[in-house]
Amino acid sequence: MTEQTDETEAEPAMEALPEAIQKSPHLPWILIFCGFFLASLALWIFAEIADDMFGPKVMAFDKSAIDYIHSFNALLFRQFMLLMTETGSVGWITSFSLLTVFWLWRYKKDHLSIIFFIITVAGGGLLNYLLKLFFHRARPSIDATIDAVGFSFPSGHSMGSMIFYGFIGYLVIRSKRNRITKTVLTIMLLIFIFLIGLSRIYLNAHYPSDVIAGFSAGLVWLLLTISALRAIKWQAKKKDKSQQAA
Repeated sequence: MTEQTDETEAEPAMEALPEAIQKSPHLPWILIFCGFFLASLALWIFAEIADDMFGPKVMAFDKSAIDYIHSFNALLFRQFMLLMTETGSVGWITSFSLLTVFWLWRYKKDHLSIIFFIITVAGGGLLNYLLKLFFHRARPSIDATIDAVGFSFPSGHSMGSMIFYGFIGYLVIRSKRNRITKTVLTIMLLIFIFLIGLSRIYLNAHYPSDVIAGFSAGLVWLLLTISALRAIKWQAKKKDKSQQAA
């Protein structure tokens, strides 16, 4: 049942690709290579920041970015940032994760995606916790009202939003919606992720380098789990075709 549901969504997901690539027998490998390249780039960015976290270049970048972002000191803008930071909180993501699981179970019957969604979100939270313990970086300021407690690197809100909203973006791309709707929703999700990271800097909960590192680590984890999910589904599809041909 799960594989049937996914395969009905497979064709719409490929619409955005050039026709020559869509028809290529090497399409799975092309997508895997693109994912590997993007994950490698994100991992390199994370490693560069982590290696020079207290160095002059990263510290100078953090100061310049903070000074510029803090120049937008209007009350309305601060209220907007408080709203955005809430949408990246543990409580918010947990609540909407439960709704996503229910939707996948009730309407898509996609049990494999449910398993990987839980692994992606919960595993990302655990990974962020372990990274914070390892790097042991103090925050710019402590404020429990905006979840600014504990260690700072990498940003949990940034990493969590990249993982959660990124997986939602994957589900959107795999859906039957038309190309324009998919594009608009994907862009909206990317802007949403960016604004959550921006809110953490504006509210002085994180350094800009924490946010970039959080995005990078989240993207690596997201791509790894989605690649594993797709690999399993491709293998199941191949097995089904072999059985039908036998």
